[in-house]
Amino acid sequence: MKVTTTIRLARSAADAERRRTAIIAGSIALAGQLLLFALHVARGSSADGLVSYVTEDDLQLGVIVGALLLIVPVLALTVQALRTASVARDQRLAALRLAGATPGQLRAIAAAQAGWAAALGAVLAAPAYLVFWIAAGVLPPSGARLVAVPDAADVVTWLALIPVLTVCGTGAGALLRERGGGTSARPGAANAAALIAGALLVVVSMASYVDSESNVGLLIAIVGLLVFAFAAGPRLVLAAARALERRPDTESLLAARRLRADPRTAGRVAAVLMVCGVALGFQALYAYETLNFEYEWAAQDLGFYVGGLGLSVAVVVAGAAVAVFSLVLNAIEHLVAARRPLATLAVFGLDERGLGRVLVRQLLATVVPAVALGAALGNVVLFSLISVAIGAWPPADELLGPALLGLAAAVVAALLLALVARLAVRLLRPLVRAAIAPENLRAA
Repeated sequence: MKVTTTIRLARSAADAERRRTAIIAGSIALAGQLLLFALHVARGSSADGLVSYVTEDDLQLGVIVGALLLIVPVLALTVQALRTASVARDQRLAALRLAGATPGQLRAIAAAQAGWAAALGAVLAAPAYLVFWIAAGVLPPSGARLVAVPDAADVVTWLALIPVLTVCGTGAGALLRERGGGTSARPGAANAAALIAGALLVVVSMASYVDSESNVGLLIAIVGLLVFAFAAGPRLVLAAARALERRPDTESLLAARRLRADPRTAGRVAAVLMVCGVALGFQALYAYETLNFEYEWAAQDLGFYVGGLGLSVAVVVAGAAVAVFSLVLNAIEHLVAARRPLATLAVFGLDERGLGRVLVRQLLATVVPAVALGAALGNVVLFSLISVAIGAWPPADELLGPALLGLAAAVVAALLLALVARLAVRLLRPLVRAAIAPENLRAA
């Protein structure tokens, strides 16, 4: 098949396909903008008016790590959008398969679709960065600006990112098409090995970081945390499914079956939310130490530390929001793909409200345990690791404050995400109503 033919077949005028392309391009643009920002900070900047977090060498690493970690939920959204198989696209590919297209040719079409969306997103990364600069580098007052004026090096970096992001998007589209973009297997031995390796990386690197305060140890701890979270995500989803199965109502059983059918899709979102929870727990611990006025440095420059805390909380909230949007996108895909079975269930009494409750429990079973467990890990476990590493376990009365603050952070985050999940399902009501419509019983 010629390249021009592949590109022509990859184009589609269907509304669902245009929305899918827009989501992929938007997420790639956001990832590119974050990369541009991280690389600009890594080059160093001494421009007037910038906040000290991006100008001081000791603090730049935290900003860079925060920007890179925020890319993780954005990439999870990109993967979910790539896996989304709209009805129009499935029908078109099925027609091509009947016409004699080989699996390799279908894979090339899927790669061309993803590559076009990725290239569009890579081009839009520069305008997205300019908007970010205006919002965080022009509008704030002097001394509170986060982004420096874009320079020629940013232009060169952007031009270099365009082919890189395009190739990555093309490869991801082909890979997900080859795997079918569907249900993945349950976690096995490799997942257990990654879980143990991630935990060991966190423990060992945190101990070395406390001893030497080396940034290398901190970076290894973050890598270990990501490995642990993405390995634990599917297991956490399966544990939530088992808990739902013990409940006597039909909605919980249906939600559990949906989670069991594809634990890794929800597991990726759970992993991102677990990392967000760890960050919240750590920030709660940091806030407790900062607001404890027994420390003289906290009283002298409280605004500096509170500002940094607010910035980090904003990053966590943004990452959690992107992750929840990815989960909602997955729920929409399930509604579209399962119209006939859902319409059959509607015949036996599953109405619109009942299906809404199924979706709410499916979303809650993913987001609430993940963020709560992450907050506990980031607060209690991290505090314990640091205490053991320095060989000075604090008295019980000093543990109570951080523990209660971490618990409060977990509860507040879980309640907010529960509210977001319920709001998302309410917004999905038109799709729920369409999914259980009787005419879907005639769908193939």
